[in-house]
Amino acid sequence: MGVREPLVRAYPSGTTALTELADLSRLGFEPTVNIRPVADPALRSRIAQRWRTLDFDGFAEEELARQPEDGGLGHGALKCRAGIPLTEAVLERATSDSLRHRLVLVGRAAAGSDTFDTAAARRLGVALRTTPGANAGAVAELTLALMLDALRGVSRRAQALQQGSWAAATVYTCRPRPRRTASSGPRNSG
Repeated sequence: MGVREPLVRAYPSGTTALTELADLSRLGFEPTVNIRPVADPALRSRIAQRWRTLDFDGFAEEELARQPEDGGLGHGALKCRAGIPLTEAVLERATSDSLRHRLVLVGRAAAGSDTFDTAAARRLGVALRTTPGANAGAVAELTLALMLDALRGVSRRAQALQQGSWAAATVYTCRPRPRRTASSGPRNSG
């Protein structure tokens, strides 16, 4: 079945990439890995020793359109991150009857499908799945970190230190007066 050969975009960090790929293999999948986002040569080598690899810019529509064809092999599934341009042209090439494995499933590790041509996917029989809420914890953490940075000027002070200005980096500690905060946004916004 075509879904056994997914095209996966590797995470840039070691443990996450290796864990995800090992889990896919344990489930019986034979992933082909786009190692472009992996900067660490040792990690690239470890991935290439165990799995089939490609190296292309997944954010460039023409490069992405060529990859699912992969010399006639194709891929039954695509696991990608936000921003990947799954246009009608990309989907048509990935679902061609000339491919051994026709694309039938796209899983996106993000909430929306704003860069997917959903009408073309539906017409071509490609199921699109997203992970709404999966990053809600990270969004909440980042929001709190930015609030603390605004309050304490951590990033501004760090930049001053890097530029050699000790005076500008001085932190005057004080106990901030109690403040009420509120967060408002759509569901799954963190």
